[in-house]
Amino acid sequence: MYKKPYFSIKEYKKLIHFFKKLEYKFVFFSESIKKNKNIILRHDVDIDISKAYEMAVIEKSLKIKSTYFFLTTSKLYNCLEKSNRDMIKKISDLGHQIGLHFDLSNLKKNSFKKNEKKFDLEKRILENCIGREIKTISFHKPGINGIPKGIYYNEMINVYSSIFIKKILYYSDSKGDWRFGIPTKDKNILDNKKSIQLLIHPVWWISKKKYTSLNNSLLLKSSLKNNYSDKFNYLQSYKKFN
Repeated sequence: MYKKPYFSIKEYKKLIHFFKKLEYKFVFFSESIKKNKNIILRHDVDIDISKAYEMAVIEKSLKIKSTYFFLTTSKLYNCLEKSNRDMIKKISDLGHQIGLHFDLSNLKKNSFKKNEKKFDLEKRILENCIGREIKTISFHKPGINGIPKGIYYNEMINVYSSIFIKKILYYSDSKGDWRFGIPTKDKNILDNKKSIQLLIHPVWWISKKKYTSLNNSLLLKSSLKNNYSDKFNYLQSYKKFN
């Protein structure tokens, strides 16, 4: 009988142990990727840096490494705000890599070459946060230009290059549901141990409750509510203007 996939801290740990039991080795994009038993664990941080940090700590306890991609143009968080900057630095210090999550929807049509300075600026912002070089880039919201497919983009490794999404398996939990199938059910993994890029968004998993893909919106609402509360507390200093 088909069993619905659940999303929670407990289920995330089970997912990691699934790959460890199959003797998968967790690697970075910058390493030599083998055809079998390699897993590149990737996290696009679209909403909440604190949940990314929680996941990074969990992964450290599980003795694995991954790459966290941050937006510098997010409307939901500011990488340069002290507590956020500190968490990004701590994630790096835990042994994970930090990458740039660039929002392509901000670019006009046919403007990639005209916006090289924007890529460089955002890259330097993250490098300033962690004190290390940013080597990888993932893209947020393809926009009218689509996603670049070359191996490198602005001297950063492009995680959407075919060597990471075609030559090896690719799975994603985008929008709180598994895309391209459920990795723990794939015979290419179970029987053949094919290498894989696995995209995980921390916001769907950092909860003690078990959410399905159908009600993961509850977790998102909770995260956004907490985000709003934090910002509202900051605004209390202006209450004299009420």
